Amino acid sequence: MFLLASITLLILRSTTVLSQSNACGTESTIVVRFPESLSSQATPFSVDFIQTLLNGQPANVVVNSDPIDRFTTQFYPINDYFTISYNTIVKAMQIRMIKGIDRDGTTSSTEDDVNILQYQLVCYPDVSSVASNSAIFKVLKIQIVDVNDNAPIFVNAPYSISVNELTPVGMTVFRGISATDLDEGPNKQIFYSLSVGTSQFNFNGTAYFNLPSEQDGILAVLNAIDFESMYRVTRDASLTYFNLTITARDNASPTSAQKSTQTSIKILITDSDDQGPEFVYPSCIQNKLSNSNSCVRAKYSTSITSGNASLIYPLDLMPEPRDVTNSTAKVTILMQDRDNLNSSLICRIIRTEPPGYESYFGTTSALYRSNTKQYRCDIEKSGGRIVYRSNTSSIELIIEVIVSDFFI
Repeated sequence: MFLLASITLLILRSTTVLSQSNACGTESTIVVRFPESLSSQATPFSVDFIQTLLNGQPANVVVNSDPIDRFTTQFYPINDYFTISYNTIVKAMQIRMIKGIDRDGTTSSTEDDVNILQYQLVCYPDVSSVASNSAIFKVLKIQIVDVNDNAPIFVNAPYSISVNELTPVGMTVFRGISATDLDEGPNKQIFYSLSVGTSQFNFNGTAYFNLPSEQDGILAVLNAIDFESMYRVTRDASLTYFNLTITARDNASPTSAQKSTQTSIKILITDSDDQGPEFVYPSCIQNKLSNSNSCVRAKYSTSITSGNASLIYPLDLMPEPRDVTNSTAKVTILMQDRDNLNSSLICRIIRTEPPGYESYFGTTSALYRSNTKQYRCDIEKSGGRIVYRSNTSSIELIIEVIVSDFFI
């Protein structure tokens, strides 16, 4: 019985010594992780903010600033943000975060993020090591884990661009859509999308523009654009624009944790010389499909005296068909450009029926009404040229209107 009791006591003492020698653990670096939280605010007493340091009960544990990482840890003194104590229930040394640390810096750069705090942990496994100052030195790394607490932020927004109506489908028209996020990883990854924005006339820009890639922030032409169809509604070239809403969202998981923000892009559509000029008078047969009251086939009539060789004189013109409200009213040949480019217009005789009378007549062009951008075309009988009725009873002048190469 005595021998058995001695063996039992020996085993117990050996177990005690073994436990003390392992109280500081064998790893040279200890890594614990805490989620970021509101800076300098007290953290809740929860499992998220309590981590195990050592699986044992050493005689003493001291944590100091690490000589290698003094710059970071001087802003986060260990005793201001953490407490270390022995948990008798789980029989382990534990560290608890008591004050929140915001991992995210103030800029989109990673240079001012707080990802790792590194300290020096000094562990004394038993009383004798304390007396002899025989400590075990370890590296304590505290990782601040990102929480998706920031929404994306657009750069240089809102946006405004001009796009010509003849821009080809598929062409990139803007590369400046950009947003940043202060978080990291998927929480920092940004995706863009377009939706219809609000404008005075609520033109649907998503039918004409798209983002070929959700991540590149590049705007391209999706379908052919028509300035004239918009101008027909607005009657003001400064209002022929699309207003699109751009949404930037992060890629946090689950999707319910994702954050987003919005801005707008105004796309002013500008006119191009893609529409021909036209003749206009109230009683003509009008083209209802065009963007104005243009004549399908403008026609005028007049008369000259057979054998008259007098000097140049203007011709009085009657519209065909006649104006039913005033069948004897004379008109001026009016022409206008269907584009909105303020182009100058000129008219000229290109042929006659029967042929050969081109030199018997002349044309002049002048601005008629600046507010409507209309020009007048005057036709004159040339002096010294005699027309005999015996040769022809009627002459048809085919006149064309063209856009000159300069602008007013």
